[in-house]
Amino acid sequence: MMSIKIERDLAIRMRDGARLFANLYRPATDGSFPVIMSVTPYGKDKLPNQVSTFFMRLSGVKFGNVTCSRLTGFESPDPAYWVRQGYAVLQADVRGMHKSEGQAGVLRQPDAEDYYDLIEWTASQPWCTGRIGLMGVSYLAMSQWRVAALKPPHLRAIVPWEGLTDLYRDFAFHGGIPETKFISLWWNMRIKRGRNRRFSLGEDFPGRERSASTG
Repeated sequence: MMSIKIERDLAIRMRDGARLFANLYRPATDGSFPVIMSVTPYGKDKLPNQVSTFFMRLSGVKFGNVTCSRLTGFESPDPAYWVRQGYAVLQADVRGMHKSEGQAGVLRQPDAEDYYDLIEWTASQPWCTGRIGLMGVSYLAMSQWRVAALKPPHLRAIVPWEGLTDLYRDFAFHGGIPETKFISLWWNMRIKRGRNRRFSLGEDFPGRERSASTG
């Protein structure tokens, strides 16, 4: 089995000076590798554990027969699998979440610009071939469409799973019917709890979606 070199908390400076922090997993050999990348609001260091899996199953989530390594973050590519295939894997905390600096929000234009900057920074590193692919589920999928629209020169592929394209119509108001439970729970438990408290929140996402319904 190929051994993995892990570099944690790489500080990557964005165009406005804010630093996003990322973990890098790559083959423990000399050379450069194509990179599979994702950005996450859920914490690059928050790895699966048996307690959270138990409660997700108890709530009715059906995982099926899924096998992944202990290095795999929530809804993100498995570094152990992809490193064995000859790739490097980089996962960053999005702006304002966990260790990353700046104001946290939900899939805003600054987040897409950050993703662009991450791609281009990664492509310039000696351990990268300059070829970047994106991968991830849900939030990690939706962020891919937004950065792909900006056409970063070194982006070669996106693999978005189980995402949506319109936060208002597909997330907050399904067919015009307001979503009443999940959004507030997700915002309070994931975003407000996980944000970098050295910075203020960049928006009130539930309030933004409510006001859009009356605008």
